[in-house]
Amino acid sequence: LILDTETSNLPDNINLSEEELSNIGVKDNNDVPLAYQLSYLFDNGQKRFFADCIGKPILPISIASSEITHVTNKDIEELTLKEDGSYLKLTENKEFKDLVNLVETVNNEEIYLVGHNVKYDIEIMRREGLDLSKCKAIDTLQLARYLDKESEAYRLTYLTYAKEEILEATREMVKLDQLKNVAKIQPLSAHNSLFDVVATNYLLTHYRDRLLEMNKDLTLENVYEELHKIATTPFLIEEVPFGGSKGKIINELNASEIFWIYKMDINEINFKYSLDKRIEALGGMENLVKQMSNYDIEKL
Repeated sequence: LILDTETSNLPDNINLSEEELSNIGVKDNNDVPLAYQLSYLFDNGQKRFFADCIGKPILPISIASSEITHVTNKDIEELTLKEDGSYLKLTENKEFKDLVNLVETVNNEEIYLVGHNVKYDIEIMRREGLDLSKCKAIDTLQLARYLDKESEAYRLTYLTYAKEEILEATREMVKLDQLKNVAKIQPLSAHNSLFDVVATNYLLTHYRDRLLEMNKDLTLENVYEELHKIATTPFLIEEVPFGGSKGKIINELNASEIFWIYKMDINEINFKYSLDKRIEALGGMENLVKQMSNYDIEKL
């Protein structure tokens, strides 16, 4: 199951008051639904189909999101307006209900759920009431970091354009009637979830074939389990990938630098793993505190 979503805003940007939350019928900012487009490809070896659905989100699409996706609030209103004057919700779509039934019919643990930074889409779907956390995740972002360590960037768009065969195959696929017949928004550009599902599918195939070439013991029957293993297993990296310490060698970080980094929300599993190994090599957190000056501790 290859899945992608487009959202009205990023979860980290949502900070509504209690009154605003009450007005939209949600108790917590972490539960505010944000998706306005959901696309997926399901393939079980016997049948293969694409689906695309849209719905008017609870919160307006931010200008920053429109800048990326080229989809505006007016676009969504025109596409979701019903005859009675109300707007279609994402969860009211037949395609969404089909996905719910699919996940309920097929045991979650038997589904390989594929996405680029798939944990984001799992979180977005949780906000829509669909639990995909039990599926076996295959994150093409983590596959790219593992199998294309020399890449300058790991965004889906970058990887699609960096691999000509993926770009051409994606462009050709979105022109086919198979896609045109399900597309709610014309999927001819990146940051449309249907386009991204197609690109993710070809990126997955690219890494699958690379792995089959690297390991002759793998077959089409067991290669996806290996992809799942790679996508969920952190590996050591050399440099800090972001923040004020970006580019610094992790194994050269001192106690103060490590503590400042830990003030950030570290959600990149390879960085967290590598940083924890550095802390372990320095004798653990308690030993790091002893190495710090009173000035550093007070500043923190």
